[in-house]
Amino acid sequence: QRAGTGRFAIDFDKMKVAKEELGCVAEEAEAQIRKYISYGLPERHLDSHHHVHTNLPVWRILSPLLYKYDFRSVRLSRNLFRKTAPLNAVYKKYYNSGLKKSRFITTEYFGSFRDLQNCRRMLKENALLELMLHPMYSETGELYDTKNPMSEVVALLESIDAQRTSYTLLYKGV
Repeated sequence: QRAGTGRFAIDFDKMKVAKEELGCVAEEAEAQIRKYISYGLPERHLDSHHHVHTNLPVWRILSPLLYKYDFRSVRLSRNLFRKTAPLNAVYKKYYNSGLKKSRFITTEYFGSFRDLQNCRRMLKENALLELMLHPMYSETGELYDTKNPMSEVVALLESIDAQRTSYTLLYKGV
């Protein structure tokens, strides 16, 4: 695989990844980080499509790169849910607790709009939550988060008196 193409043909659901594949991941990850930095953007926050960065072999590759390129924040593994497979829950707790002990800034909770709808009562007061949204326009031109009108998202956030912030502002508090 060629660095900079953004394409991986690896099964990230497994806990073991072949050394050859890990080399490709490392090469591609560093190429993407360098490309991002070349744009001169100030944020140094890591998240990934389909949360690939939370896969242990991938995380072990990314972690030194994040230090090398002075990343300051990392997205948690999704932890705002009612039910998940027991081993999945244990792994998420392991990953998140390790991340929270690191130097990286992170939130207390991470989940989707539906997760927040279903689990809002479990949030601590003034909790820091990262909400995953996939904004898109419907055929009629209305803004949606996948299948939910964005007006529902806004209404839920207003009902819990959510305050918006950015990771850049969180960096200043460190």
